[in-house]
Amino acid sequence: MERAVDAYLLDCANLLLRWLHVVAAIAWIGSSFYFVFLDSSLTPPVDERLRRDGATGELWAVHGGGFYHPVKYAVAPPRLPERLHWFYWESYTTWLSGFALLAVSYLWQADIYLVDARVYAWPAAWMAGAAGDMLVAHVEPAQVLAVVQQRCVPCHGEALASKGVRLDSAQALAQQALIAAWWRAGAPVP
Repeated sequence: MERAVDAYLLDCANLLLRWLHVVAAIAWIGSSFYFVFLDSSLTPPVDERLRRDGATGELWAVHGGGFYHPVKYAVAPPRLPERLHWFYWESYTTWLSGFALLAVSYLWQADIYLVDARVYAWPAAWMAGAAGDMLVAHVEPAQVLAVVQQRCVPCHGEALASKGVRLDSAQALAQQALIAAWWRAGAPVP
């Protein structure tokens, strides 16, 4: 009887995590497509104040009866709003739900998939430790900047230069310092 309950719980967890993973991935891909559309549809700003503040593009759009006016800055504007929305929960949720799905599907009861426990057995403490390591992993802003300089600049350096963006400019360094301070503060979201 206990084995049947375990199989039922395993199936329920698998189903819920699989749907969470799919929905989060759709949201992540959708927001990525939105920003690709946004970047390809921007026009140079008409308002002199926007240009003076460093805006490189703007778009007027209508959706659901509301008018939207997104403005893109090549680097951080002179003053950031109190509430700044970061699009990262979509990717985090996709990754975390995928990891949980992997754990539920292949580690919780590996014998269901004919994995011999004598060959590949993870004690519960190992699984908890792996999950804990994943949750407390810390990335330094300098590591992120190194990846950007290593991977983004070679491919997009010409586009950045054409827009007058330099990663070593005073304005870019100030923005990197602001992001680093936000990251060290625990990346709080209002």
